[in-house]
Amino acid sequence: MTVHKGAEKLVEYPLVSDKSLHTFCEDCGVSCMVRVLEEGDAVCPVNVRTFQGVELETLKVKRYDGWNKGRPYVVT
Repeated sequence: MTVHKGAEKLVEYPLVSDKSLHTFCEDCGVSCMVRVLEEGDAVCPVNVRTFQGVELETLKVKRYDGWNKGRPYVVT
């Protein structure tokens, strides 16, 4: 995925795993995307609500069960 406008306003944090970076707008804090760092992985989850002109009702949704993948997130 290529960001054409506003890339300088995006900040990345390794929240759940060191294999991905969660990207947020530094001005409003909205979650924009997750950049997967594993080599060969072409997946880039995006928040389509941040795209202009996208009608959510027209999208085909492929659900991802993140709850049952990987290690659980635990707050200590």
